[in-house]
Amino acid sequence: MSQLRARALILCLSLALLAGAIFNGISVSAGGPELGLPPATLLIAVIAGALALYFGSQVAKFQDRDRRSQVPNMTPIFAARVAIFAQACALSGALIAGWHVAITGFQLTLLSARGSWEPVLFAVLGIVTGIILLVCGLIAENMCKIPPQDGDDASGPGTPAPRTDTGYARNDSSRP
Repeated sequence: MSQLRARALILCLSLALLAGAIFNGISVSAGGPELGLPPATLLIAVIAGALALYFGSQVAKFQDRDRRSQVPNMTPIFAARVAIFAQACALSGALIAGWHVAITGFQLTLLSARGSWEPVLFAVLGIVTGIILLVCGLIAENMCKIPPQDGDDASGPGTPAPRTDTGYARNDSSRP
């Protein structure tokens, strides 16, 4: 599995920023509410980040042969699932942060008319929550790297043999 790239995170953050600005503008101009995430969602995002860190630390223990007995239920498949969960947390954090950057910009434009900092502070809290989830996901993903074992080489079991055929039909001279 490949590691999450910064380009993907920046793209998610940018798309969320754009979508947040457009959809929030449409909602407010149509007389609807401003589209920030509820506090419970932000709390659940922080909990998900903490879970990713916990499971990432369990995978890190699984990597060390001396501490492997501390995590008897860990398997390579579960470790791969934890890595995917960590990537999902990082991408979700980028989306939440980007969305709330757009909401913060909108709230700052209304600050002089409202005179209240509460909506701005709540939008900034959304940005901080997104960044926390993003960082937790990246740290947990880095904990899930399983290095090759001693004696492993590129031609071990499960590694496909290099292809020697070209075109649509194989050139097999052993067949009649």
